[in-house]
Amino acid sequence: MKKSLALIVFLFFVGLGNQANATDQLFLHNGDSITLKNKQTTGDPVEFQIYSISTKSRIYYIGDGCGGTTITVNNSDGWVTKACSGGMVTINIVEKGTKDDDSDVVIRYDQNQVVASNIKGADNSKKGQKCSVCGKKLEW
Repeated sequence: MKKSLALIVFLFFVGLGNQANATDQLFLHNGDSITLKNKQTTGDPVEFQIYSISTKSRIYYIGDGCGGTTITVNNSDGWVTKACSGGMVTINIVEKGTKDDDSDVVIRYDQNQVVASNIKGADNSKKGQKCSVCGKKLEW
């Protein structure tokens, strides 16, 4: 456990701690998703960050090293860092499409560390606009 925690802390400072290589993807709808695969050795952890524009957002992520996990990220949490061992993770947006259950989120990853694929529904062109469901301004 201590080894895993130390690895995650190390990856944060080496990986996403350097925001110059960060790529952001905006997701607005139920079922939007992205798969991230480590560019390095197969099985190395994949690190990503989540920012909830909505008051709270539900995210489901699955990978060989982290199973399947649903989390709730609150806007007040700021950027939340997650890591999944196993070399690959798929992140899905979960929402019901109501004002109180809207999940507008930004997924951030280091393009030098991971390759993004199977991107469904990402729409960075909406940045700065108002969400048609919850009315929040889509900014981060």
